[in-house]
Amino acid sequence: VDDVRDRSRDISILFPVEEEILKALNSGGLNLFDRFVSYSLLGQLYTTKRCLTLPPEMAYYKHELVMREVYYYRMLLKLTKEVVDRGLISLYATAIKSRYRAIVHLGGLYDHFGRFQEAQYLWLQAGCLNESDSLWRYNIGFSLASTHAYYEDRAEPFVLARAKALLKRCLDNPELYGSAAQMYEIIKDW
Repeated sequence: VDDVRDRSRDISILFPVEEEILKALNSGGLNLFDRFVSYSLLGQLYTTKRCLTLPPEMAYYKHELVMREVYYYRMLLKLTKEVVDRGLISLYATAIKSRYRAIVHLGGLYDHFGRFQEAQYLWLQAGCLNESDSLWRYNIGFSLASTHAYYEDRAEPFVLARAKALLKRCLDNPELYGSAAQMYEIIKDW
């Protein structure tokens, strides 16, 4: 998946990998850890497929590729809950990292669906899991800046102030700098 994302391998390599994982999942013989890894890989696989094949401005509402991505990340969230419920301490760190990644990706998809409040709620959950990472902060800031006009006139200045504060904290992150700086410049004087 990483090689395809980096474009050092062709996307076609993912198809047999997906088939093999689905075959193993459908067999019903995988333990919790193997199912956990399988859904994590499928979520990453579909995120990669979406990013490489669909234009970012496309409406995702009914696209099968995106619906599968949502499904696999939701299954991963279900399994991370099972890890905690069963007290499998040896998997906690992996479960929390995977839960964070799944929540951030789901938030992005929900935001793209127009489910802004749900997306922002997911990103706040992600912030509780990994407060030091900037990705959740960036996503909320960008979403608030993009949707500020949907709020009541009296709330809009507070929404923009929150968006600016969140985006400003992302300006020192090289991975997010470009788009964070671009949105911050648009809204900084509003």
